[in-house]
Amino acid sequence: MQSKMDVKTRVQKLIDTLEDNLKNKIIPFWNNTVDHEYGGFYGYVGQDLKANKYCDKGSVKMARILWAYSALANHYGNGLFINYAEIAYNYLVDCLYDQMHKGVFWKSSYDGNIINDTKHIYAQSFAIYGLCEYYLATKQKDAINLALEIYDFIEQKAYCKEKKGYYEQFSAGWEKQKNKLLANCFIVPTFTYNTILRYFF
Repeated sequence: MQSKMDVKTRVQKLIDTLEDNLKNKIIPFWNNTVDHEYGGFYGYVGQDLKANKYCDKGSVKMARILWAYSALANHYGNGLFINYAEIAYNYLVDCLYDQMHKGVFWKSSYDGNIINDTKHIYAQSFAIYGLCEYYLATKQKDAINLALEIYDFIEQKAYCKEKKGYYEQFSAGWEKQKNKLLANCFIVPTFTYNTILRYFF
């Protein structure tokens, strides 16, 4: 039977291995995907680790990157991570956020032109994640105000009182649509656990 010390040592070794992998492999990988020409981060990297500079950029991915670098900054207190978070934040706000109807669009072209103006609650949820974490790292009020604005629109436009759920897919002007972005070849769902999970957790 293993002693508590043995277990503690093994756990610490695992933690050290994971942190080493994070610092020396995962973070450098994402650092190298910054699009210095058009902003944000490249939309695709192949198995050969070469970026496709002309691939579309999605709001879900950009918001996840924003959250990740902001969380790294909050955990390690490293200002360098804020610089990367700011790159994602600026692209999300300047290129993917709808100033007229509010919320984030589904995706843009590599150079920041919107090519799918769908508003999906899945994407809005990740935008809230990223914006809140960025606010915690920077105390930038515009970020938390934007997160609250998106949340308010979700509650106003997506909540179904009868079913006590949230419709998921909308047009740019927040008109309800069939949930095709999260559909498969067998079913077009009205509500999905995938989106609810992201919105509430």
